[in-house]
Amino acid sequence: MSGQRDPGGAPALELEAVSYARGGRAILDRVSLALAPGAHHLLLGRSGSGKTTLLHLVAGLITPDSGEVRVAGEDMSGASPSARSAIRRRHIGIVFQGIRLVGALSVAGNLALAQQLAGRPDAALVAHVLDRLGLAGLAGRKPRELSQGEAQRAAIARAIVTRPTLLLADEPTSALDDANAAAVASLLLETAADAGATLLVATHDARLLAHVPRHMRLDREAIPC
Repeated sequence: MSGQRDPGGAPALELEAVSYARGGRAILDRVSLALAPGAHHLLLGRSGSGKTTLLHLVAGLITPDSGEVRVAGEDMSGASPSARSAIRRRHIGIVFQGIRLVGALSVAGNLALAQQLAGRPDAALVAHVLDRLGLAGLAGRKPRELSQGEAQRAAIARAIVTRPTLLLADEPTSALDDANAAAVASLLLETAADAGATLLVATHDARLLAHVPRHMRLDREAIPC
């Protein structure tokens, strides 16, 4: 993994007047933002403010009722389900809330699968990332054999091993004590910087402001602070 991406060209992520409602309730209302290549940002907001929904929209797991989502210049919101999946595999790495490693695969197998789905098999990079995150000795273990901290690192490794344009993390520290929260924040920042990826962390954990001072607050809309 090497260097920052070229800051020129399209933003890594653009949302333009994005709205999303379910059950008659507006979850997101005309949200607009733009993140430059290589930038690191927090998306702050109380529980239920729509942070996870926004990440799912960015990743193309759901589509907005109105507005546009563009990832690395590609239209995510207007694409077909198969095209959204292709854009996600080309450009996005996700650290889900709840980790979501494939239980039947080893740690190394989870990383290899992510690369295979992205069309970028690279065994040397898998070995490098595992070593970088202190997981080389755990490569053959299944997720059930890992501690919570080890599983969190494995999830970060899986998200970064495809060299994503955009790295998304959903509440990666909310259940952790101060020491482990600081460690996970540092890992996210370091691995994103190594890959030249734009990092967007959705959280209500104000402790992360000490690590990622650039932030936006999601109330009725995302407003750069």
